[in-house]
Amino acid sequence: MGEFKDKVVLITAASAGIGFETAKRFCQEGAKVFITSRKEENLARAVKLIRESVGGNYEIDYSVGHSGISDHIKRFVNTCWERYGKIDILVNNAATNPTISMLHQTDDELWSKIISVSLTGNFIASREVANRMIQSGIRGTIINVASVAGLRATPGLGAYAAAKAALISITKTMAVELSGFGIRVNAVAPGLIRTRFSQVLVDMFESGSVTENPLLKIPAGRVGEPYEVADLILFLASEKSSYITGAVFTIDGGSTA
Repeated sequence: MGEFKDKVVLITAASAGIGFETAKRFCQEGAKVFITSRKEENLARAVKLIRESVGGNYEIDYSVGHSGISDHIKRFVNTCWERYGKIDILVNNAATNPTISMLHQTDDELWSKIISVSLTGNFIASREVANRMIQSGIRGTIINVASVAGLRATPGLGAYAAAKAALISITKTMAVELSGFGIRVNAVAPGLIRTRFSQVLVDMFESGSVTENPLLKIPAGRVGEPYEVADLILFLASEKSSYITGAVFTIDGGSTA
């Protein structure tokens, strides 16, 4: 049985991409996994695929919820806690960026949508889970999926980059504030990863399109895969990283080197 036997893992936005691969990997390691997303059909499909491909002893369940709506977040955190009696690991994977837009062309509605899902929702989930961990004496782990966009100028993705930069700041501050409770907080900052979320950029990279977008300048010469990010997340959730907190790990093929 894997290292995460009997550990309860809550993963947001996990019906596809990085979140799905992370859920799958935790199941392979024997965890009790609870995933969320906006659409029930996508969650049901994700659970079906995991059950068809992963053997062994694990549990997986889901709750429909919008990571940009506070009441939804509180509800799925509570549902997970009631279902399993605890949460040991939170993976904040929710984000949105519906269009490429220069900051000076970004209207209020677009800004609010990106910030509510990519930043505020992750903060609320972290706050709700951290307080429950503290009350229950759980020495847990919170892992935020940020982005290399939050570490540098990223033209056309300014609102998204701002949300990810703030998420990195929250990671560092919460790591210090929660260290006395034995709760670790870290972030991963992926570069260009092959997901539906980033398909437009993946297509641009693989077609050799000329662009100044720094996300497409990758020394490794290829796009990353979701399972590679999932493996890094599992490392940060494991005892192998017990002395790591407040850190941000880039996984980007050298694009920020």
